Amino acid sequence: MNLTDYGSQLGREFELGCCLFATAALAAPPRLREGWNLISADPDLDYAVTPVGFGLPIQSATYLKDGSIHMFQPEHHATHSQDLPKGYQDAGLWHRFRPEGISPLDGPTSTAVILSGMEAQNSDDETEWRQAKAKLTTHRD
Repeated sequence: MNLTDYGSQLGREFELGCCLFATAALAAPPRLREGWNLISADPDLDYAVTPVGFGLPIQSATYLKDGSIHMFQPEHHATHSQDLPKGYQDAGLWHRFRPEGISPLDGPTSTAVILSGMEAQNSDDETEWRQAKAKLTTHRD
């Protein structure tokens, strides 16, 4: 059931919704409000999402193959990091959305509440889980 159908069952109409993910321990009310304000102020927007910047340019990322290191984009081997555009990934904290929004999460109908590295943390392994707990302690202080 989507939010529009749920609202109909309750006899209500929802202007905006929020999907708060289970991994959102670092989600903060001021940032949720920021997302609400961005999307509610612009009727052309369907989504507000929470990206976090990569620490280094993604264009100079490397991978291992048969014990050797290789660049994903070797054409940037000699490019200085400050000359490359910053890359972002979805932090997976929350999405603000219009219930009728059917566009992709990226593109002209989406906007971003860009998070700092202290506001987001993946938690796929023991190291990341420990980092998340440390950030949560710092974040709450």
